[in-house]
Amino acid sequence: ITTAETDTFKAAFSTMAFEIKPREVTISGVTAGGKTYDGNAKAKITAAGVIDGLVDGDKVSIVTGKALYDDKNVGTGKTVTFYDFALSGEDAANYVLSAQPEGTTANISAKELTITDLAVRDKQYDGKNSAEIDGTPALAGAVDGDVLELVNGVPTFDSVTVGNNIPVSFTAFTLSGDSVTVGNYTLTQPTGITASIVEYS
Repeated sequence: ITTAETDTFKAAFSTMAFEIKPREVTISGVTAGGKTYDGNAKAKITAAGVIDGLVDGDKVSIVTGKALYDDKNVGTGKTVTFYDFALSGEDAANYVLSAQPEGTTANISAKELTITDLAVRDKQYDGKNSAEIDGTPALAGAVDGDVLELVNGVPTFDSVTVGNNIPVSFTAFTLSGDSVTVGNYTLTQPTGITASIVEYS
Protein backbone atom coordinates (compact mmCIF):
# COMPACT_ATOMS: atom_id res chain seq x y z
CA ILE A 1 0.00 0.00 0.00
CA THR A 2 1.48 3.35 -1.02
CA THR A 3 0.48 6.75 0.45
CA ALA A 4 1.23 9.85 -1.65
CA GLU A 5 2.98 12.81 -0.04
CA THR A 6 0.74 15.76 0.95
CA ASP A 7 1.12 18.93 3.04
CA THR A 8 0.22 16.84 6.06
CA PHE A 9 1.79 13.45 5.39
CA LYS A 10 5.01 12.25 3.96
CA ALA A 11 4.96 9.57 1.33
CA ALA A 12 5.04 6.07 2.79
CA PHE A 13 4.43 2.50 1.85
CA SER A 14 3.65 -0.73 3.65
CA THR A 15 3.77 -4.33 2.50
CA MET A 16 0.96 -6.68 3.58
CA ALA A 17 -0.04 -10.17 2.56
CA PHE A 18 -3.54 -10.77 1.20
CA GLU A 19 -5.15 -14.11 0.38
CA ILE A 20 -7.10 -14.36 -2.87
CA LYS A 21 -9.52 -17.20 -2.45
CA PRO A 22 -10.71 -19.25 -5.43
CA ARG A 23 -14.03 -18.15 -6.86
CA GLU A 24 -16.88 -20.61 -6.35
CA VAL A 25 -18.64 -21.84 -9.48
CA THR A 26 -21.31 -24.41 -10.25
CA ILE A 27 -22.11 -26.70 -13.16
CA SER A 28 -25.62 -26.72 -14.60
CA GLY A 29 -27.38 -28.44 -17.46
CA VAL A 30 -25.95 -31.92 -16.92
CA THR A 31 -28.23 -34.63 -18.31
CA ALA A 32 -28.35 -38.42 -18.34
CA GLY A 33 -29.96 -40.69 -20.91
CA GLY A 34 -32.22 -43.65 -20.31
CA LYS A 35 -31.01 -47.20 -20.87
CA THR A 36 -32.10 -50.80 -21.16
CA TYR A 37 -31.65 -52.89 -18.02
CA ASP A 38 -28.09 -54.24 -17.87
CA GLY A 39 -27.71 -55.37 -14.27
CA ASN A 40 -25.92 -52.30 -12.93
CA ALA A 41 -26.83 -48.81 -11.75
CA LYS A 42 -24.46 -46.87 -14.01
CA ALA A 43 -26.04 -44.05 -16.01
CA LYS A 44 -24.74 -42.52 -19.22
CA ILE A 45 -24.11 -38.76 -19.18
CA THR A 46 -25.47 -37.22 -22.37
CA ALA A 47 -24.52 -33.56 -21.72
CA ALA A 48 -21.67 -32.39 -19.47
CA GLY A 49 -23.31 -29.02 -18.76
CA VAL A 50 -21.86 -25.53 -18.48
CA ILE A 51 -19.92 -23.67 -15.80
CA ASP A 52 -21.82 -20.86 -14.08
CA GLY A 53 -19.88 -18.01 -12.47
CA LEU A 54 -16.75 -17.77 -14.59
CA VAL A 55 -15.06 -14.42 -15.14
CA ASP A 56 -15.28 -13.47 -18.79
CA GLY A 57 -12.26 -14.62 -20.74
CA ASP A 58 -11.03 -17.21 -18.25
CA LYS A 59 -10.23 -20.60 -19.72
CA VAL A 60 -11.85 -23.31 -17.61
CA SER A 61 -13.46 -26.53 -18.77
CA ILE A 62 -15.44 -29.35 -17.21
CA VAL A 63 -13.95 -32.72 -16.36
CA THR A 64 -16.99 -34.91 -16.87
CA GLY A 65 -17.74 -37.10 -13.87
CA LYS A 66 -19.95 -40.14 -13.51
CA ALA A 67 -23.62 -40.84 -12.90
CA LEU A 68 -25.57 -43.46 -10.96
CA TYR A 69 -29.22 -44.45 -10.81
CA ASP A 70 -30.68 -44.96 -7.35
CA ASP A 71 -30.69 -48.70 -8.11
CA LYS A 72 -30.22 -51.04 -11.08
CA ASN A 73 -33.85 -52.04 -11.61
CA VAL A 74 -36.38 -51.07 -14.28
CA GLY A 75 -38.39 -47.92 -13.64
CA THR A 76 -39.43 -44.54 -14.99
CA GLY A 77 -38.33 -41.19 -13.60
CA LYS A 78 -35.57 -42.80 -11.57
CA THR A 79 -33.23 -40.53 -9.60
CA VAL A 80 -29.77 -40.07 -11.12
CA THR A 81 -26.92 -38.64 -9.03
CA PHE A 82 -23.74 -37.08 -10.47
CA TYR A 83 -20.30 -37.29 -8.89
CA ASP A 84 -16.58 -36.84 -9.60
CA PHE A 85 -17.06 -33.72 -11.74
CA ALA A 86 -14.04 -31.37 -11.65
CA LEU A 87 -12.51 -28.32 -13.32
CA SER A 88 -9.53 -28.14 -15.65
CA GLY A 89 -7.86 -25.60 -17.89
CA GLU A 90 -5.43 -22.72 -17.80
CA ASP A 91 -7.37 -20.75 -15.17
CA ALA A 92 -8.92 -23.66 -13.23
CA ALA A 93 -6.76 -23.00 -10.13
CA ASN A 94 -8.63 -19.71 -9.63
CA TYR A 95 -11.92 -21.53 -9.15
CA VAL A 96 -13.49 -24.13 -6.93
CA LEU A 97 -16.55 -26.22 -7.67
CA SER A 98 -18.95 -25.46 -4.85
CA ALA A 99 -20.99 -28.63 -5.34
CA GLN A 100 -21.49 -31.52 -7.71
CA PRO A 101 -24.11 -30.92 -10.44
CA GLU A 102 -27.73 -31.21 -9.43
CA GLY A 103 -29.19 -34.66 -10.05
CA THR A 104 -31.78 -35.50 -12.66
CA THR A 105 -34.11 -38.37 -13.60
CA ALA A 106 -34.02 -40.98 -16.35
CA ASN A 107 -35.61 -44.31 -17.22
CA ILE A 108 -34.41 -47.91 -17.19
CA SER A 109 -36.45 -50.03 -19.59
CA ALA A 110 -36.91 -53.80 -19.52
CA LYS A 111 -34.46 -56.04 -21.37
CA GLU A 112 -35.95 -58.28 -24.03
CA LEU A 113 -35.39 -62.01 -23.77
CA THR A 114 -35.90 -64.60 -26.50
CA ILE A 115 -36.41 -68.35 -26.48
CA THR A 116 -33.90 -70.66 -28.14
CA ASP A 117 -33.80 -74.41 -28.85
CA LEU A 118 -37.58 -74.59 -29.17
CA ALA A 119 -38.95 -77.43 -31.30
CA VAL A 120 -42.11 -79.51 -31.46
CA ARG A 121 -42.21 -83.24 -32.09
CA ASP A 122 -43.77 -84.69 -35.19
CA LYS A 123 -46.57 -87.11 -34.40
CA GLN A 124 -48.83 -89.73 -35.95
CA TYR A 125 -52.34 -88.67 -36.87
CA ASP A 126 -54.72 -89.06 -33.91
CA GLY A 127 -57.49 -86.64 -34.80
CA LYS A 128 -56.35 -84.16 -32.17
CA ASN A 129 -54.37 -80.94 -32.33
CA SER A 130 -52.31 -81.67 -29.22
CA ALA A 131 -48.54 -81.32 -29.56
CA GLU A 132 -45.43 -81.83 -27.43
CA ILE A 133 -42.28 -79.75 -27.05
CA ASP A 134 -39.17 -81.60 -28.17
CA GLY A 135 -36.16 -80.98 -25.95
CA THR A 136 -35.57 -78.18 -23.48
CA PRO A 137 -36.08 -74.58 -24.62
CA ALA A 138 -33.74 -72.00 -23.12
CA LEU A 139 -33.67 -68.26 -22.44
CA ALA A 140 -31.31 -66.00 -24.37
CA GLY A 141 -30.28 -62.51 -23.32
CA ALA A 142 -30.39 -62.63 -19.51
CA VAL A 143 -27.78 -60.63 -17.59
CA ASP A 144 -25.08 -62.78 -15.99
CA GLY A 145 -25.97 -63.59 -12.41
CA ASP A 146 -29.73 -63.10 -12.76
CA VAL A 147 -31.63 -66.26 -11.85
CA LEU A 148 -34.60 -66.87 -14.14
CA GLU A 149 -36.51 -69.93 -15.27
CA LEU A 150 -38.59 -70.36 -18.39
CA VAL A 151 -42.11 -71.69 -17.89
CA ASN A 152 -43.08 -73.35 -21.15
CA GLY A 153 -46.27 -72.62 -22.99
CA VAL A 154 -48.49 -75.43 -24.24
CA PRO A 155 -48.22 -76.18 -27.97
CA THR A 156 -51.08 -77.10 -30.29
CA PHE A 157 -51.11 -77.84 -34.00
CA ASP A 158 -53.13 -75.38 -36.06
CA SER A 159 -54.58 -78.37 -37.96
CA VAL A 160 -55.58 -81.91 -37.00
CA THR A 161 -55.02 -83.39 -40.48
CA VAL A 162 -51.94 -85.06 -41.88
CA GLY A 163 -49.40 -82.65 -43.28
CA ASN A 164 -45.82 -81.36 -43.22
CA ASN A 165 -44.60 -78.18 -41.53
CA ILE A 166 -47.93 -77.45 -39.86
CA PRO A 167 -47.81 -74.20 -37.86
CA VAL A 168 -47.82 -74.65 -34.09
CA SER A 169 -49.33 -72.17 -31.66
CA PHE A 170 -48.46 -71.85 -27.97
CA THR A 171 -50.07 -70.53 -24.85
CA ALA A 172 -47.87 -67.86 -23.32
CA PHE A 173 -44.37 -68.70 -22.20
CA THR A 174 -43.57 -66.90 -18.92
CA LEU A 175 -40.65 -66.14 -16.62
CA SER A 176 -40.28 -67.48 -13.10
CA GLY A 177 -38.04 -66.14 -10.36
CA ASP A 178 -37.72 -63.28 -7.91
CA SER A 179 -40.40 -60.72 -8.77
CA VAL A 180 -37.94 -57.83 -8.97
CA THR A 181 -35.63 -59.76 -11.28
CA VAL A 182 -38.50 -60.93 -13.48
CA GLY A 183 -39.73 -57.32 -13.68
CA ASN A 184 -36.46 -56.29 -15.35
CA TYR A 185 -37.29 -58.35 -18.44
CA THR A 186 -39.84 -58.86 -21.18
CA LEU A 187 -40.19 -62.17 -22.99
CA THR A 188 -40.69 -62.36 -26.74
CA GLN A 189 -43.13 -65.11 -27.57
CA PRO A 190 -42.02 -67.69 -30.16
CA THR A 191 -43.30 -67.65 -33.72
CA GLY A 192 -42.67 -69.67 -36.86
CA ILE A 193 -42.52 -73.08 -35.16
CA THR A 194 -43.78 -75.98 -37.28
CA ALA A 195 -44.02 -79.75 -37.05
CA SER A 196 -45.61 -82.57 -39.05
CA ILE A 197 -48.51 -84.94 -38.56
CA VAL A 198 -47.84 -88.20 -40.38
CA GLU A 199 -50.28 -90.89 -41.39
CA TYR A 200 -51.34 -93.32 -38.71
CA SER A 201 -49.73 -96.69 -39.08
